[in-house]
Amino acid sequence: MKLAEILASTAEPAFAANDEGQIVGWNRAAEELTGNTAQEVIGKPCHEVLCGRDIFGNRYCEESCSIANMARLQEPIRPFQLEMQTATGARLLVEISILVLPESEDSELAMIHIFSPVGKTRSRGAQQAPLPVVADAEPQSAANSAPRGEPSSSLTPREIEVLRLLAEGNTSQDIANRLCIGLPTVRTHIQNILRKLELHSQVEAVAYAFRKGLI
Repeated sequence: MKLAEILASTAEPAFAANDEGQIVGWNRAAEELTGNTAQEVIGKPCHEVLCGRDIFGNRYCEESCSIANMARLQEPIRPFQLEMQTATGARLLVEISILVLPESEDSELAMIHIFSPVGKTRSRGAQQAPLPVVADAEPQSAANSAPRGEPSSSLTPREIEVLRLLAEGNTSQDIANRLCIGLPTVRTHIQNILRKLELHSQVEAVAYAFRKGLI
């Protein structure tokens, strides 16, 4: 699956940057959330577009990106919170999950950033209120941690295998060939994975699997 197809397939705001920090993809949901169009941001350094700060207001996004360095070293990148800037100059607190697509013969290393708002937008110049600190992506309330377990616990061994092959960059046809099953069966497995994880796209499923240590 090509990078543009991966970004288009997720309903969550997402963009992709190469290992030099340049934005190489920006999906429609990211346009709607930030007000920045793909045409305006592609080719620009992501630190200049995001102007990211940590939850205490300290500058986080810079030319020398620690996330890019971790991706080059193949270190696991856990979800984190960042206050980013929208097209109007407002500040928006988001949680970001990173999916690293490794370098191959026909493509360079790319980092897909999937981000979702976790706080209210703050106008430029407004007094900054204390922002919540979230240690990780674990459930935060008794309602979330009640009897129902992690959605991933309902995945079958075959579905986890399909998810692992997706994470390796295989197409549905590649997976069918690897597992010696029909293409419709692979598609059914993928649909079941998305339904059980309550997600909308394959890239969201892969990001979830990395975050939860399933693959």
